[in-house]
Amino acid sequence: MKLVNVRAIDTLFSDVAEAFNEQHGDHSDMLRAARGLREGKQVPEKLKRVQRHMGELSRSTKRVLARTTTLREMICSVLRSQTELEERIKTANPEYLDQVRLESNLRENMQKLSLAKELSEQYDGAARSVLREMAKLAGSVLERAPETGAE
Repeated sequence: MKLVNVRAIDTLFSDVAEAFNEQHGDHSDMLRAARGLREGKQVPEKLKRVQRHMGELSRSTKRVLARTTTLREMICSVLRSQTELEERIKTANPEYLDQVRLESNLRENMQKLSLAKELSEQYDGAARSVLREMAKLAGSVLERAPETGAE
């Protein structure tokens, strides 16, 4: 994010960026864990390996979902207050060239927030899809377990 020379606004953008970066990392962890599970599904070497993958997948998925609401509220709050932020930047920076540069920075930051909101919603959808798939697989395993044990 680019600075707009108003500490409170810069901190606001920084907080959103940090929350998004954490969610992005959690999303990457979730995808990596899911990929590992799919690869392990073909040739499962040990039950512990699958359990570790499931645990990692579950934790990263929960983190993605937990950050979604907070991030959505942070981003929506900033987007709603765009006009107010523009005024605060003008007031804090009376020099015309500073205003032009910092207003441009604000517009760029707002575009990044819109993109972060869109990606965050995609991450949320992916996490929910992973949970549905995990539940389906767990149900499938539970349904088959008695048959395997009875043989």
